[in-house]
Amino acid sequence: MKKTLFIIFLLLAFKINGQTAGSGLTDIDGNQYSTVIIGNQEWTTTNLRTSKFNNGQTIQYTPTNTVNNNPNLPQYFYINNPDYGFLYNGFAVDNDNLVPSPQNGWRIPTQTDWDLLFATTGDPTGVILTNTAGLTIWNFCTPASTNPYNFNMLPNGKIAWENTVNQINRAYNYNRAAHFWKKGTVTGNPQYAYSLAIICPLTAIQYTTNSKYDGMSVRLVRNTNLSINDFDKSKVSIYPNPTNNNFNILTDEVINKIEIFDLLGKCVLRENNRKENINIEHLSSGIYQIKIYCENQTFNSKIIKE
Repeated sequence: MKKTLFIIFLLLAFKINGQTAGSGLTDIDGNQYSTVIIGNQEWTTTNLRTSKFNNGQTIQYTPTNTVNNNPNLPQYFYINNPDYGFLYNGFAVDNDNLVPSPQNGWRIPTQTDWDLLFATTGDPTGVILTNTAGLTIWNFCTPASTNPYNFNMLPNGKIAWENTVNQINRAYNYNRAAHFWKKGTVTGNPQYAYSLAIICPLTAIQYTTNSKYDGMSVRLVRNTNLSINDFDKSKVSIYPNPTNNNFNILTDEVINKIEIFDLLGKCVLRENNRKENINIEHLSSGIYQIKIYCENQTFNSKIIKE
């Protein structure tokens, strides 16, 4: 029971230094990601670090400064510290299964997503999104930032595949730049994808294209109207919650379908046209996300199995 209450505490929305925390998410490896709401977006506050796609398939790990004869396979890398997140090549990013909990709206950001983030913060350099408090990692410059949005951007660098030098994966810009993939293949050149870089000295955000053989960081984003904290209790309620075995849904809406997902994003129950006596006896104790599909809209919430 104590463990359940601790998890509930972590997942409920709260304030961090004036910013509203999101509901967070967990990948298939069990890594937990805190999230923060910035304007109308919810962002992960650390870089993705899953070693598997959400279908359980392993992503190939390739050490830095080693020969890579199969650069077009989905791969991940890291420089010095895996806790800062992994660097994925473009072929891993192309795979839709890289994203944990896509059914809850999580995605790899597009150009529009990044543009909206920078417009919301009002900082065309990206400095305000960096984390420098008590850190020496930005050792090529010192961004003037107190990390007010809790985005925690770190200079994780990038991996560049060098075909002219024995096909070696080289590390670049560690401690100097943050490199992120944007979702989307370059028109007319499927071997390249869009990216952005924030490089010291931090004077402007650099939008560019990179070979999909290269490795860069990945952040996740979703629209806040998909957050499970936005559940409209005036229209739909779930009771009892917490529950041991069964629960009911109270609503005037016509329910077409309900789906229940575990924290890894796996659908563990699907029911059609049901409102009452929904049995979850077979589920383990813990927190689950529930999606209720009605005629004109979908409601999202949490249910606790004791």
